Amino acid sequence: MNLPLRCLGPGLALALLAGCTSTPSNPPLEVAVVNLRFTQATMFETTAFVQLRFDNLTGSDLRVTGSSHRLTVNGLRLGRALANQGVLVPRLGSATQEVEVHLRNLALARLLHDLGQTRTASYALDGTVYVQSDHGSDRSVQVQRIGEFHLDTLLPPPTAR
Repeated sequence: MNLPLRCLGPGLALALLAGCTSTPSNPPLEVAVVNLRFTQATMFETTAFVQLRFDNLTGSDLRVTGSSHRLTVNGLRLGRALANQGVLVPRLGSATQEVEVHLRNLALARLLHDLGQTRTASYALDGTVYVQSDHGSDRSVQVQRIGEFHLDTLLPPPTAR
């Protein structure tokens, strides 16, 4: 009975080490918002399509099999984009994908009100991208894009009446 206990410690250590060495590191992958196109609106939700660009910073092709992204503007969580379609991102290249996003109208109305006063917006795109490994299984890659835009550069300032 003493022999199995002595074997348990080294066996457990080997199992933990094997688990640590088999976990692949996340590939360098960046995601950016390229375009936003509104399609339909209901009382509580607006549907839009966001075009995402995936940049592959590795020397190997990456097959993105799906993704989930949360869009936040000026601290307001506007909605979530989900994609279950795959896209191949070439080595040291980029690829785009159009993804449906559902925006919460109450948050959108508050944001439009705030933008009318501040004319500046900070945004964050947080997400998980699923990348197919060489063995065929998916692994998740956490991505984040943070930025800011000024409405005065996009639209002329409002005129006083």
